[in-house]
Amino acid sequence: VRKVVENIAREGRVTAMICNNDAMAWQVSRELRLQGVRVREEVAVDGFDDNPAFNGRSPNLSTIRADRRQLGRNAITQLLAIIEGGEVAEMPAVLSTFVERETS
Repeated sequence: VRKVVENIAREGRVTAMICNNDAMAWQVSRELRLQGVRVREEVAVDGFDDNPAFNGRSPNLSTIRADRRQLGRNAITQLLAIIEGGEVAEMPAVLSTFVERETS
């Protein structure tokens, strides 16, 4: 993460980063701040999973909240189809909500 953030800080062309999860987003936002980049003003950082472990930390992360149970059910359905040699259907959409906080 540090090398990527160093490149972002040096190049200055990235205006937003969407991370795989809140832990990664928090680490990216921390590294950006250490490089002197103003998170939100210069680079927006968003996570995905609305992990309660990161609520109240500074900065308070913007994130995507998705129905974890539905994501799990969809994954199990796909996995069972693969194991049983059946047709693997397209994954159905899962209702998600953008939670805007301090990083975007």
